[in-house]
Amino acid sequence: MDIISKIGSDIGGKDLTDFEKVRYIYLETCKLFSFDSRCKFTEGEEFDSIINKKINLFDVDDYLVVCHTYCRNVLLRLLEEFTSAEVSNNYSPNHSYLSYTDENGVVWRLDAAYSDLTRVKLGLETKGFTSVDAYYREKLLEADRKIGYEYKTRTDYSSFTDIKDFNKLITDLNRILGDSPCDKYYSDAIYLIRWLLLGINYPFSDCEAMDRDLNLYTLLYSHVADEFLCLSDYGDSYKVDFIDKDNCKRLIKSLKMADDSMQRYLR
Repeated sequence: MDIISKIGSDIGGKDLTDFEKVRYIYLETCKLFSFDSRCKFTEGEEFDSIINKKINLFDVDDYLVVCHTYCRNVLLRLLEEFTSAEVSNNYSPNHSYLSYTDENGVVWRLDAAYSDLTRVKLGLETKGFTSVDAYYREKLLEADRKIGYEYKTRTDYSSFTDIKDFNKLITDLNRILGDSPCDKYYSDAIYLIRWLLLGINYPFSDCEAMDRDLNLYTLLYSHVADEFLCLSDYGDSYKVDFIDKDNCKRLIKSLKMADDSMQRYLR
């Protein structure tokens, strides 16, 4: 995709202030890009290739980013191209975000990797576009109304039939995930699954993992059903499925686990 041409065409058809352009570009890039969770499990050359990845905005075919690549190669590049905004990249080895000073001298933090790379796909209020100004939410709401970004809430997604029925829980999770824009990339899928389960106060534990081919997984344990789920890539989308204890034990042995939290439920 030629994102430069796409954003230029989109903005060219709208009568937007500089602040609204900054907000619009932030939202659009969150819809397009997703966080690359492989960085949590890699090191050495593999890690370096992820955090130092080059992105050609005229020809994008890989939409996975981390905070550094998103700030440096995507958001900052587009803001410099299409706005006169005063923007700087706040870089540290552990994290990057942009600072934007608006026409009134108010400083904004643009930190999409915080969770907005997924939340915007779901149409939720953003958490990473913030300011110390007491009325910053009102200003964002005003800009979003003009842009046409309509907020959704948890009730727009949490349509469960019977959370006490484990099979129905799996069916409902996959239905909601499949109907959303979050089933293509791992980071979006696991964010939505956790957000849904937390929203209905469903007691669960989970642990992320990666295999030798850099494929990502999450193992989840249901405290209600005393059963296990596994979120994984089924080729064209992420889904959750039941996994019994024996297969869960075997899978854990073959994966690089984020921690040993699942072991306590496998005894």
